[in-house]
Amino acid sequence: MEPLTFRGALNLILEETGMINSNRRYLTVFLSVITVALSGWSGESSARYEFGDFEVSGEVFVLGDFRIGGKPDQGREFSLAVAPGVFLGPGALGTPSNRSEYDTLNALRTELSLEMVYKGIKNITPVLKLRAYYDAMYDLEDKDNSIATHWESNLESGLHDSWDPLVREAYLDINYHPLHIRAGRQIVTWGRSDGVTVLDVITPRNFRNPLTFEQERFMIPQDMLNIKYDLSRVEWLPGISKELQVVWNWDYTPARFPGFWAEGEGQHPYTLAVVDFADQVINVSANLFGEPHFFDGDAWDKGDAIDKSEVFVRWRARTGGDLGPFSDMTYSFHYGHLFEDIPFYILGNRINAGFAFDIAGPRAIGGGIDFTRHRYDLIGASFDKALEFLPGQLAGTVMRGEIVYNFGQRFYEPDLETVTADSVTALIGLDQYLYIGPRTLFKTPWFVSAQIWRDEILRDPTPGQFTHLDSVACAAQPLCGDRGYIIGGASNGFNGLRNRTRHVATLFMFNDFLPGKTLHVELFGLHEFGHRQRASWVRALVGYNFNAQLTARVGLNVISGNLDSFFGEFQRNDSLFTELKFTF
Repeated sequence: MEPLTFRGALNLILEETGMINSNRRYLTVFLSVITVALSGWSGESSARYEFGDFEVSGEVFVLGDFRIGGKPDQGREFSLAVAPGVFLGPGALGTPSNRSEYDTLNALRTELSLEMVYKGIKNITPVLKLRAYYDAMYDLEDKDNSIATHWESNLESGLHDSWDPLVREAYLDINYHPLHIRAGRQIVTWGRSDGVTVLDVITPRNFRNPLTFEQERFMIPQDMLNIKYDLSRVEWLPGISKELQVVWNWDYTPARFPGFWAEGEGQHPYTLAVVDFADQVINVSANLFGEPHFFDGDAWDKGDAIDKSEVFVRWRARTGGDLGPFSDMTYSFHYGHLFEDIPFYILGNRINAGFAFDIAGPRAIGGGIDFTRHRYDLIGASFDKALEFLPGQLAGTVMRGEIVYNFGQRFYEPDLETVTADSVTALIGLDQYLYIGPRTLFKTPWFVSAQIWRDEILRDPTPGQFTHLDSVACAAQPLCGDRGYIIGGASNGFNGLRNRTRHVATLFMFNDFLPGKTLHVELFGLHEFGHRQRASWVRALVGYNFNAQLTARVGLNVISGNLDSFFGEFQRNDSLFTELKFTF
């Protein structure tokens, strides 16, 4: 057998891709064969292979996610009261919830990532990043094929899969210092916060598993023009390093949650309750009126590049010395003209059908439900500063903060009507390496990061303008008349509501042990306060580096709290997960 060349490997990829379209069960074997072949290119531990000006690197990543928290709740079917003890929901109309019991397997996902860089052109660097994946969970759990279509693999639908594409990034880096331009499909971040988000709003997320901690793994690439201009040499501008960034996203793509298609209602291990709720509302309404086009799920995608464009601007700089408490501080200012990450269900031509609130009328008279995008604006700022004046091992602790003011966002009230309001989200955090415990046991310091996150909607909630508070149906409907805004854990119109403000605290720690720091330990905790959204998430992980290329990790997710809270809805999804990563 002749040695495998890069061209041979690429041809094999293309050939096998065609085969996979007819039989996806070969994909796991295919990825294993490619891994073995690629590892044979060189006996060295280099993570990058060079073919003249062409460089190739890659990774094989295998994730297993196993339920240890029992069965998902089967009784959360949307229903609205029409009289005391009489409720109308999917089951009453002959279309009961599709939510099925999952056994133990939430994911068995194999990924093959390849990064190809060509450096033979002066000042211009083409980059291509591929990530093929296959999730065997959908075969082993024997779920409906219509569900697996969008989630099992990205090789069957190829480039048409916008949310988890085979071509993950494909761009040109154009470098003419002080100007840098990156044009094409890419991922852009504005900072990182553990478990919560403030300013990092450019790249949407694919929440196939909302307990995924490494954000880079579930970000959705966008077609963008990313321009940075280094202004450090401009002396009349304050600071020792200065940069202006402008990002144009010309093809808005929303975040994605399992179950966005009504036919896939309840068929995923990690479907948000509110998504399941929305799907059931659509199915009930469509069945009531018998209209095949009652729901327009593609309205968010209508329009040309200008209609769907988003623009982001950031000024980032670092101060010099002799500024007192502001010396050696990194800061930034942000502006965004963008769309909500999640499009909105808009109910048209409300009618009184005897429920606690009015529902959408038939599309024939101007009703129906449309899934549409909504634009808003934001301004924000961030900073990080080392606190050298603190005593002992606390000296040098980095304080960081982010704040954003959002103009004209939309929020759901209990009657499923959206209202427009401004909001403010802020975060303050501290990062430091600390010796914790006896030095005989912990010879190296732990990295410790603590955060407080706060979100406030600048409008008092109401029960909803289409809610009939004095009706018989409202009197029979549990919690009817409650004031708040609907978010993740809601499985009905009046439960799972959030208050004007939300408060979340997080703590993240890691350390490395054994000679060569081969044993890695991570601990993460999140707690949301408040009687409605109170919940906790604890994540523990242990990893071992066998060598420079092969790493294995095992971890645990434990959730507790209110069943209809944003995080607590997954308390029956406590899981054990395993990760195996091989880089080449």
